This record gives sequence, structure tokens and C-alpha cells, in this order.
Amino acid sequence: MAAPGGVPFFDDLEPVRRVREDRLDYYVAEDSEPQRRPAVVFVHGGPIREDQEPGPRDWDGFIGYGTLAASHALVGVTFNHRLYSDMHYPQAAEDLAAVIERTRALEVVDPDLIALWALLWGRPARGRLDDPTCCVAARDRLDLPRTRPVSRLARRRATVQRRRRGR
Repeated sequence: MAAPGGVPFFDDLEPVRRVREDRLDYYVAEDSEPQRRPAVVFVHGGPIREDQEPGPRDWDGFIGYGTLAASHALVGVTFNHRLYSDMHYPQAAEDLAAVIERTRALEVVDPDLIALWALLWGRPARGRLDDPTCCVAARDRLDLPRTRPVSRLARRRATVQRRRRGR
């Protein structure tokens, strides 16, 4: 598996199960116990061509990030939104909202533990879906619980893990 530019993507990850639905793909660990897990929804940038093949959820980078999330006891979610030009922000925002609602409804996802991760490769951010504030707007629109920024949570988790290991 390779990320954009042909650079190998984490090639040492355990295999995971990719489940394809109409609007999204989600990734869970092969050997995961049947329990609800936190989810990360990976949001691609744009605009993209309407006839883009393969679509972003089939790009190696997004497959890699979904796999990476699943290999760390999360559910990785990828999807294609319809941001084909600057005029298409409303429909792309609707797509994002629908994917978040569907993610909340998945049996394997804890509906109160969903993170949005906006990714953009190859060019400067041009619009709302490329900007992390889009994720905040989606959270507010969908009445998702307010949480601390992921970076603070990640640092706290790393500190807790080090303390548990006695470091």
C-alpha cells in the first residue's frame, strides 16, 4: 500500500476488515471483540473532479489511514463527498453530515466517541472542508458532544501509558 507520491504507507499493520457500504467504508480489526469503539472519520479535501476514479475512499492513503485506525482499536471511516467546485460546498457538507450520522448508527461504533480528521494532499487548503473549522461546524450541526482537541487527548493518553509502564 502506498500513500500519495508512491511512498509506502505503514506496511507493518495487521490485516483489518474493510466493510463497504453505499456512502462509506469502515475498517475494524479482524480479531476485534464485538464491542462499540471510538471512530475516526477521515475527510478528504477538494474540490475533486466529478469523474474522479478511483474516488478518495479508494486511494491508498485513505485505505492506509482506515487500516491504521482499526489496528489501534478504533473504527476508521472513509467516504467520498461531492465537493466538485466551490459551488458544491452545501452538498459536500450534507454528505459529511450524513456520513457522521451513519457512523453514529454503526453497531461497532460508540456514537459519543467520533473524531473528524480532515486531510488534504498536494495543494493548499482552499475551502471549508479542507479547514478543521468545518469539522467543528459539523459537530455543532449534529449536536455532537464537545471534546478537547485530539492533540491534547493524544498527549494525555501517551502520558498515562508511560506512567502505567513505569517510565
